[in-house]
This record gives sequence, C-alpha cells and structure tokens, in this order.
Amino acid sequence: MASQHPRRFWKEVRVVEAVPGHYAVELDGRRLKTPGKHDLAVASQGLADAVAAEWAAVEKEVDPSRMPMTQLVNTMIERIGGQRAAIIDELLRYVDADTLCYEVTEPADLVARQQAEWAPVRNWVETRLAVLLQVTSGLMPQDQPVQVHTALRQALEAMDDPSLTAFQVVAGAVGSWCAALAFVTGYGDAALIFRTALLEELFQAELWGEDWEAQDRRDALLADLTVAERFLGLARQG
Repeated sequence: MASQHPRRFWKEVRVVEAVPGHYAVELDGRRLKTPGKHDLAVASQGLADAVAAEWAAVEKEVDPSRMPMTQLVNTMIERIGGQRAAIIDELLRYVDADTLCYEVTEPADLVARQQAEWAPVRNWVETRLAVLLQVTSGLMPQDQPVQVHTALRQALEAMDDPSLTAFQVVAGAVGSWCAALAFVTGYGDAALIFRTALLEELFQAELWGEDWEAQDRRDALLADLTVAERFLGLARQG
C-alpha cells in the first residue's frame, strides 16, 4: 500500500520573527501552516526552534507521529486558541472522576502507597484552589463540591494557551485533573506525575512481573508526558 504521508519537498527550514515577539517556521521561505491553515506562529523562539528541528529532521516523508512538538503547537493554535471555552467545558465534565480521589481499601501496602503519594498531590491542589476535595474508597461515584468545579473553572480560564494545552494533554493521558493541575502549576515533573497516576499499575507490576504490552504503553505515556513538559518549558521561556 502506498504511503499516505506527504513527501519532503523543502531544502531549508528556518525560524523568522513573523511579528514582534512571535516566531514562525518557514520551509524554503514559505510559512508553515497548521492543518487548519493558520500560520504556525508562537510567542517563544525556543518553541519555534523545536518545531523547526522536527521539520529539518524529516528525511523522506512527513510523519506527524514523529513530530510531537509540532502536534502540540497545532493543538494550542487550533483547539485551545480557537475553542477555549468549549475545551474548558469539556474538561470540567470529568471533575468527579479523578483517579486520585478514588482509593483502594486493600491490600495494605497499596493503601499506604496511595496515602504517601496521592495525598501530597491532592493537598497541593486543595491549597492551590482553596477547596476541599472529596475522597472515597471503592468504585461508587463521588461528586465533588460545587466549589471545586467553580475553582477549577477559574483556574483553567486564567491559564495561558500553553498551560491549558499541557493541562488537556496530561489530564486526558493519566485520567486525573489533579495530576494535570499539579503538573502545569509546578508541583511535579513528568516523572513524578507518571508515577503518581500509574501507582496501582506499577504496584501490580512489582508483585506479578512485567507484561511487555503494558510496559510499552507505559513507556509511550511517559514519553508523551516528557514532551508535554518540554513543550511547556519552552513556551514559558518567551
């Protein structure tokens, strides 16, 4: 079957200052566009350099799966920049389903580990938002107080586009808006958020041994979180 990826047609990739304080990527002098035909321009030269490096590294065909920084910038420009209110509404639908608010009751070792590793993240979130989270044991749904919904909405609305982009990516990847908020507000790096969100799975792997498919999935998740961390760091350099 023939490849569906477009072939490389350019020789030179460079970063230019499109307007004061905003940097674009050019391929042989032609401005790089998002899939929606918007100019790919960002407020951080470091972030633009990272996107340019991905395009410069293309050998024969453009494979978006190998260009994660470009994908995140496209998401920031098209989804976050163009659909911010709808994205926030969508994220708020999952406030009551945060993994970190549903603890196990056994075995004792896992209970202790959740307390040691989940409680500090929840405490950070409670302090940050000035709220009290409802935590339950078992699988029965637990609604969070309206104050939590309101405070998180305000926090999301106050985020700049790079932070909201990273929040959306991390929350969706790990099933926890608490972990995502801790990530974008500086509590923990990609490695810590990974260990926190997959605590039970990692615990089971220690007990019963590794499954290579599960390990591959975890490796991919950690890679995604690491890319999100780099994206956010570059975007905040200005």
